[in-house]
Amino acid sequence: MALSATILGIQRKALEQKRDQLAAQYAAAFQDELEERDRATKVIISAKIERLGNDLQRTEDELAQLLSTPVAQPTVVIPAVTATASTPSVSNQRHLQFQQYLLEIDFTDVRQTLDDVLRCFESGDGEGGAIVFVAKESYRLCGDLCLNIVREKLKLVDPTLNPRTIKFRFGMDVGNMLEELSRLFGVEPVRTDLIAWTQELVRRISSSSDGGGMVLIELKSCNYLEPQQHVLQWFFANIWQPLVDARSQKLASAVSVTFIVVMTWDTDVAPTCLPSELCCFDIGRFQNGHILQLPLNHWTESDIRKWLNRYDRILRETGGLKPQARDRLVTLIYDVSQGEPLTTHSYLKEQYSL
Repeated sequence: MALSATILGIQRKALEQKRDQLAAQYAAAFQDELEERDRATKVIISAKIERLGNDLQRTEDELAQLLSTPVAQPTVVIPAVTATASTPSVSNQRHLQFQQYLLEIDFTDVRQTLDDVLRCFESGDGEGGAIVFVAKESYRLCGDLCLNIVREKLKLVDPTLNPRTIKFRFGMDVGNMLEELSRLFGVEPVRTDLIAWTQELVRRISSSSDGGGMVLIELKSCNYLEPQQHVLQWFFANIWQPLVDARSQKLASAVSVTFIVVMTWDTDVAPTCLPSELCCFDIGRFQNGHILQLPLNHWTESDIRKWLNRYDRILRETGGLKPQARDRLVTLIYDVSQGEPLTTHSYLKEQYSL
C-alpha cells in the first residue's frame, strides 16, 4: 500500500533521528567499554552495547522497510551505518556477546542469597538494611562476574544505585584504605587527626543516602591488605559499625536507607579476619549489620552445556557447532577444568577465538 509523501517524510525523519541518536549512544558506550578497566563494569557496559546495537538494527530495518514502500515521490537513499574506529568490529561484538551471555552460566545460589537478604530487609523494619557480603577465592571462581549479578539485582530495587569500588594492591594498610574510601566519597584527608578524619568519612558515606536508597561499596582483593587482620578489625569497628548505627538514626527521621558492602578475597578467608559475632551462617538468623558469604561455586558439566547451547546458537551466522560437537566440547572442557570457572572461561574464550 502506498503512503503519501507527507506521511512518509514524517516517519522517515523520526526514524532517522532515532537511528542517529542510537548510533551516537552506541559509539559512546563502546568508547566507555574500551577505556573502562574494571571487569565487572565492563560487563555492564557490554550489555548496554548489545541492547543499543539491537535497537539500532531494528530501527535500520524499519527505515529500510519504510523506504521500500511505494510512494509518489523519489525514493531517498539513506547511507548505511558502517563500522568506524568508534564502532566495534564483528569480532569485538562477539566478545561482548560472550561476556554478557557468560553471566547466564550459573550464579543461581548467589541470586537466591540476594533474594533472601532483600526479603529479610522487607520483613524487618521494612526500611532497608545493612549487610556485608563476603566472596572468597574470587579470582579463580570469577567473582567479578558475580559482582555484576549483585549490581544488576540491586539496581532493580534502586535504579539510581552508584557502586563505589576499591581494588586493593599488595601492602595497603589502614591509611591506604582510609584514603581510598575518602577519594570515593569526596572527603578531604585530615592526616593530623585520624579519628576526626574517620568520623567525617562515616558522616559523608551516611549523608550520601540522605534521600534514601542504597549505598553499595565494593572492596576487592582484601587478601592484599597488610596486616590483614588489623586492617579489617579497624574497618568493622570504625567504619562499618558506625554506619549501622547511623542507619538506625536515619530510621528515626523516617529515612529508608540500605548499606551494602561486598568484600572479595582471591584466597580463602582466615577466620580471624572477620568479627565472629557478626558472621551469619543461617539466613533465618540474619540481623542488620551481619556478614554473609556469597556462595561462589564450581560450574557443573550441565551448567556449561546449557550455557554453550545458548551462546553457540547466537553464532549460527558465523558457523555455530552442531549439537554433537557441542556435547564433545563440553566434556573436553569439563575434563580439563573440573568446573573451575576461571579455567572454564579461558577454554571457552579459546574455542571462540576471543
